[in-house]
This record gives sequence, structure tokens and C-alpha cells, in this order.
Amino acid sequence: MKKAFKALAPLPLLGLAYLFLWPVPITPVAWVAPPAPGYVG
Repeated sequence: MKKAFKALAPLPLLGLAYLFLWPVPITPVAWVAPPAPGYVG
């Protein structure tokens, strides 16, 4: 059981490292919210 845990313990850490450290080609775009219609209806 301990061998299996030691073998599988790094997998979540590797997954998080992949998500946080891998460069992605995303450029943020500003979004302007439309004006609220207020209390109509």
C-alpha cells in the first residue's frame, strides 16, 4: 500500500505544475458590461 501511495503521490503535483507552468497563448480581452435595464416590466 505504501509503495502505491509513493508512486501515485506525485501525480497531482505534476498535474498542478503542468497547469500553472505551461505557457498558453491567451491574451486577455476587456469586456464592457451593457448598462442594466433597471426595474422595467
